[in-house]
Amino acid sequence: GYVSKSSGDYDSRYVLDYLQHKVVLSCFFPVSDNLAISILANYQDRAGYYTDWDKDGLAYQHAFDPYYLIDIKAEYKLNFGAIFVNANNLLNEDYADIGQVWQPGRWISFGCNFSLSR
Repeated sequence: GYVSKSSGDYDSRYVLDYLQHKVVLSCFFPVSDNLAISILANYQDRAGYYTDWDKDGLAYQHAFDPYYLIDIKAEYKLNFGAIFVNANNLLNEDYADIGQVWQPGRWISFGCNFSLSR
């Protein structure tokens, strides 16, 4: 049958924007007793479409494009916790996830974790 995002006076932005395909590959590499590196590769293909605007400001429906993401984390364990660095979206993909929310490009973060008990 026919399926629509509209139902009477109601219009949904999300009802048919389901995740059609998703593949995740996660690898963990213990480099030493204290250092570990993890890699996360992710492929997503979402069904449906979102509203976009052309250069003249006219709205049109744009299908979600599939995208690939690669994230890397390095963590060094210390006696009292750990320090880490994350690199997300290494391929610097431009992509809109559900709800036409554009996600950030490549970004790097770092931090530390502390343990109050041994």
